[in-house]
Amino acid sequence: MGMSIDKNRRAGKGRVGPSPALPRLELLAAAVRRWHGAAGPQPAPPDPAVPVAQSVQPDHLVCLETGQHVTLLVGHLHRLGLTLEDYRQRWHLPPDYPTAAPSYVAARAAARSARPGAGADGRETAQPALAAGYPS
Repeated sequence: MGMSIDKNRRAGKGRVGPSPALPRLELLAAAVRRWHGAAGPQPAPPDPAVPVAQSVQPDHLVCLETGQHVTLLVGHLHRLGLTLEDYRQRWHLPPDYPTAAPSYVAARAAARSARPGAGADGRETAQPALAAGYPS
C-alpha cells in the first residue's frame, strides 16, 4: 500500500491545492454569467388561466397553471411537479390562499363535529378516567 501512495505522489495525483486550470474556469464562468445577463429583458411571466380573484369558487378551485377545476390543490400540483410554495411564489399568492374548495372544507368540518364525542372545535373530548375496579 505504501508503494502505491508514493507512486501517486510522484505522478502528481496526490497534489493538494488549487488547480492551475481554476483561474480559467472562473473566467469562463464570469463570461457565461455576463452573456446570460446581457441577453435582454427577462420574459414576462405567463398569464394565469383565470384571474386570481376568480380562481376560488364555492365548490372548486381553478388551477392557475392549467385552468383545471380541482377540489384539493396540493395533489393536483404534485402531479404537475410543483410544490405549494412554488405555486404561491409563481403566482404571487398570499400564504392564506386556500388549498381546498370552501365547500369541501365546510363538509369536512361538519363531519368532524358530527362524530360522537366531538367537542365544539371538532376534536375528541377528554374522557374521564375510570376508577380501577368500577365498570362503566
